[in-house]
Amino acid sequence: MDNNDKPIYCSTCKKQVGWHFKRVNHRTQFLIALVTLGMWIPMWIGLTLMKIKYCDLCQSPLSED
Repeated sequence: MDNNDKPIYCSTCKKQVGWHFKRVNHRTQFLIALVTLGMWIPMWIGLTLMKIKYCDLCQSPLSED
């Protein structure tokens, strides 16, 4: 967890937890784009631009609701 970030409630762990962003594996995304003849590129861009927070304990996506 970054020093500036507050813990978020994880509905899977049922407690306040630290969180992190998962990095996009661009090598894998490039290979998928090659196999799909470029049709994967919009998804790749979306994955790169979206920042989803993941629980440090269970690795599930977190919601800030």
